[in-house]
Amino acid sequence: MSAGGKFPAAMVRLIFFEREGEACFMCRKPLRWHERGMAWSLHHRKPRGMGGTSRQVSPADGLVLCGSGVSGDHGWAEANRARAIEMGVLISAHGVGPAFEPENVRVQRNSGSWWLLTRDGRAVEVEGGAR
Repeated sequence: MSAGGKFPAAMVRLIFFEREGEACFMCRKPLRWHERGMAWSLHHRKPRGMGGTSRQVSPADGLVLCGSGVSGDHGWAEANRARAIEMGVLISAHGVGPAFEPENVRVQRNSGSWWLLTRDGRAVEVEGGAR
């Protein structure tokens, strides 16, 4: 886990990027590590806010998404917040309690499959989607 709402680069590479199979979590578009910040970015499911956060974040809080906060699936999530919350891509920053902890909120891929992200960095499919 990481304090201050930020994920160190080593954690991003070793946990998130490898967990997603070097692909966007949502659309499964292949990504390259060296294109971080342009072709893909790390998305916080539970928003940090403009001033950051003092809460600890875990691997369950992060998703590798294509694009930036204004393009690709990352941009889609930011522009379509209500739908992103329904899909678990975003978690309400105002929600409190265990039901709003990232490891307890399943997240949906574009294929329709649902996943739980664990605190130890795994992604576990909990419901299949259209194949």
